[in-house]
Amino acid sequence: MSNMLNRLSMQGVLVEKWFGIRVRALILINPHNPLGDIYPAQLLKECLEFAHRYELHVIMDEIYMLSVYGDVTFTSVLSLESLPDPERTHFMWGFSKDFGMSGIRVGILYTRNHEIQKAVNQLAVFHSCPGPVQHVLSQFLKDRDWMDNVFFPTNKKRLKEAQNLLVDGLADIGVPVLKSSGGLYVWADFRKVCEKLRKWWGCGSWKCENYLCMLLHALIPGPEKSFQIICILVQSLIVFFFLLVVLKITDI
Repeated sequence: MSNMLNRLSMQGVLVEKWFGIRVRALILINPHNPLGDIYPAQLLKECLEFAHRYELHVIMDEIYMLSVYGDVTFTSVLSLESLPDPERTHFMWGFSKDFGMSGIRVGILYTRNHEIQKAVNQLAVFHSCPGPVQHVLSQFLKDRDWMDNVFFPTNKKRLKEAQNLLVDGLADIGVPVLKSSGGLYVWADFRKVCEKLRKWWGCGSWKCENYLCMLLHALIPGPEKSFQIICILVQSLIVFFFLLVVLKITDI
C-alpha cells in the first residue's frame, strides 16, 4: 500500500484559479497514466476521505476503466455505495481510449455539483457533440450483448497480448518495465539506453532523450501491414526533417 501511495503522490494536488475563483482539487486517474496501476477499493476510499477532510474537489478520470487486462479488480468511483463528499466528486470518461475511437471526441462528465453543471453548460455551446454522432453512439451502446460477450473480452485479450509482446521485447534488450494492469502504455526505464546513446551521438542529455522519444513513438505493436505503414510514416518524417535542415543550412 505504501508503494502505491508513493506513486500516487506524483499526481499531487492541483491549485488553480478559474474565473476569479480559487479552486483546490485532487486529480486521480484510474487506471493511472502512465504507470498502469489500479487503485484498490480501500485506497480509493482513503483518497476520497482525504479530499473531504481538506475540502478538496476530486476529479476522477477513469478514461481507461474498460482497458484493464490484469488480474486486479477495478473499482469505479461510481460503484461505491456512498461518497464522503458527493458535491465535490466529479467523474470523467470518454470513448476515445476504451473503444478505440480517437477520432470521435466525445467525453462524459458526471457531477452532482450544480455550480459545475452551470459552468459546463456555458462552455457546451462551443464544444457540443453533433447530433448524428450522438445517435450513432447511442445505437452502439444499446448492443450490450455484443459489447459484454464479444468486444470487451476480445479487446482485453488483445491488450494483454500486445503488452506482453512489448514488455518481452524490451526485456530482451535489457530495458526494465514497471508491472501494470491497465491502460494503453507501459512505464519503461531507458536510462541505460540513454547513457549509451549519449556516448554514441556525443550529445547532451535532453537531446538524447528527445531523439529517443521520437523513435519510441513508432513502437506500436500490431499486424505486419500496420508496422509497414508506421515505418513509411517515420521514413517520411525523417526525409521531411532532413529537407528542413538542408534548406536552413543553404538558406534556400
